[in-house]
Amino acid sequence: MHQKVLVLKTCKPVFWIAVVGVLIVVLITSTQMREFAFNPTSGPYLDTTTINQPNVSLSNSRTTSDFKLSQNVYQSHINETSESSLSREEKMKTNIAFLKVHKAGSTTMQNLFFRFGIRHNLNVLLPMKGNFIRGNNKNIPLEPSQTYNIHACHSIYKKSFFMKLIPNNPVFIGIIREPVDRIVSAAYYYRDIWNKPYLKRIPAANFIHNLIRYPEKYEETHYSRTRNSMGWDFGIPQSVKRRDTKFIQTYLEQLNSDFALVMVAEKFDESLVMMKRLLSWSFLDIIYLKSNTHVHKPVVLNEDERAKSRETNFLDFAIYDYFSKIFENKTKSMDNDFDGEVKRFKEILSEVSTFCSDEKTTDNSKLFIPQSKWDSEFTLPGVECTMMKTAEIKFINQIREKKLQELKTRWKG
Repeated sequence: MHQKVLVLKTCKPVFWIAVVGVLIVVLITSTQMREFAFNPTSGPYLDTTTINQPNVSLSNSRTTSDFKLSQNVYQSHINETSESSLSREEKMKTNIAFLKVHKAGSTTMQNLFFRFGIRHNLNVLLPMKGNFIRGNNKNIPLEPSQTYNIHACHSIYKKSFFMKLIPNNPVFIGIIREPVDRIVSAAYYYRDIWNKPYLKRIPAANFIHNLIRYPEKYEETHYSRTRNSMGWDFGIPQSVKRRDTKFIQTYLEQLNSDFALVMVAEKFDESLVMMKRLLSWSFLDIIYLKSNTHVHKPVVLNEDERAKSRETNFLDFAIYDYFSKIFENKTKSMDNDFDGEVKRFKEILSEVSTFCSDEKTTDNSKLFIPQSKWDSEFTLPGVECTMMKTAEIKFINQIREKKLQELKTRWKG
């Protein structure tokens, strides 16, 4: 500790205090965040004005004191942890690089990873502004000798880049969603919530059917929110064509080598239990409430439309077909009553949902979950409900503000 102080003193602490102070003021007074938009001609994404994410409740008035409270609650829980739980914590993997795939349940996963980082006092990687990690980003600084543990913000996948962000033997985790369902969800979401011009141009009558049938008319690029979006997130070059089947297969095999787990949105709970086993986590670490959902009318495509969608979104279908099969095989190979563990997890989620929706639940409330054959007993603090209900941008701002305040306090000393 004394060595760190000496190093910082030689770096003119007054200067750094001033810099951090300015950054905090900018972050606090900013009322608009910036979103990421596809633009293959000038980098992966351009920034546009954002709005609050949907499905936000009980969180708009929260302050950074929430996180101080949560850590105090968790500390009391840790002190009461059983020996078996302590043994698991010794094996627990804490360096995670998560690929946040658009409209595939990834905002729920991001919230889960952020809460895990808070719970275990880890370094969560965040950009100084926005919610996208790029190669030229300025990220939240760390103290000397420290590294980031959790990466769960939007990024375009490149292994060397991810390894640079999380250097200490990270576990790579991704997620996929059935392409047609993802396209439909994305189309409504980015039209209704983000007002994307290319989607607003499509006639409202038969909106999805027009988008699927006439991609050459409405889709401006090879990649968009509704075209090969998973391929873009997984880092497949824009130059790849349908005929490049050998390259696509080789790329998928390399991804399979890189990623310890690619979750399947349609098997979300099974994916989380599988991740729990992979990372030696507890049920507490994988609890979630759904977030960033957008309700829309159901859409049924005919066979010709589905065939057209597969042709247009050939990368997304290639990724989904490949990794959903791998996931299915992994599920079949699970032992120790995997189905029973998933069933127990669903029961816990039901209890958590009831607990978090109860108007009497406060940040100081506690939900006790008894021991099972798959996990030790644990207590869920009510502040978890608040964090799970906090919208993505707001949650990022709160964590970022808290971290900058901590750094400012330490550098003053």
